[in-house]
Amino acid sequence: MRITKKINNNVALGVDPKGKEVVIFGKGIGFHEIPYELNDLSLISKTFYDIDPGYLELLSEIPEDIFNVSSKIVDYARSKVGCELNPSLAFMLADHINFGVIRLKKSIDITNPLTNDIKYLYKTEMEIGYKALDMIEEDLQIRFPKGEAASIALHIINAEGMQNDMNNTIKVTKILKEITKIVEESFDFKIDQDSIDYSRFVIHLKYFVQRVKEPKEKVSDSTKLLLKSIKAQFPDTYGCFKKIESYLKKTLKLKYSEEDQLYLLVHINRILDN
Repeated sequence: MRITKKINNNVALGVDPKGKEVVIFGKGIGFHEIPYELNDLSLISKTFYDIDPGYLELLSEIPEDIFNVSSKIVDYARSKVGCELNPSLAFMLADHINFGVIRLKKSIDITNPLTNDIKYLYKTEMEIGYKALDMIEEDLQIRFPKGEAASIALHIINAEGMQNDMNNTIKVTKILKEITKIVEESFDFKIDQDSIDYSRFVIHLKYFVQRVKEPKEKVSDSTKLLLKSIKAQFPDTYGCFKKIESYLKKTLKLKYSEEDQLYLLVHINRILDN
């Protein structure tokens, strides 16, 4: 492993044997004259690949113990979500935790207005957020307010999309909340947001919102026939869909194919049946 740039005494940039740039954590690895060959790989405690260059400056600004706990939280999150996470998540999360520590020391409380929405719409990520608070307390001897779990969950949600657009994540969260409200008002009932049926419904909604952003394929004749049949059999469900469609057209300014309509109609029916 070739060390090419010192960040501090314990963090450096390097190039692995395959020529890929990597951020390296390890006691004393930045202490030597740069560049040099690091032959004792046992000195390396952590490595990070494919990091956004914009986050590298954080390495000299944020205490190493905060990076350590951030890395542990990301490892835990990765084991729970079952999908790839943005490689820069540990750095984004470390930045958030560091800012949170500063706020606590200055007695500045910032409430996340989306806490309840995230709690119901992203249960797994919220549980990761709560676990993260325990890990932060254990490693830093600082107890973050309970509401910070939602902010950490938002970072996880954002990283699941392999993107850095937190505004888009927040927007989708609000969209899911509004669609749920439309379904409840259309059928005059309250959805049990703690139920597994609702969790499945939300997963389908998230996929639906993502699908309408993707290029559309040609709709098959069988899809057209099935859609026509559902419209005839479940006029109330179709009426609910039209309200959702109207809302989404205003919010996302996108048009939907017949396949998209069928996709959402089926899942509205499922949550009503259950």
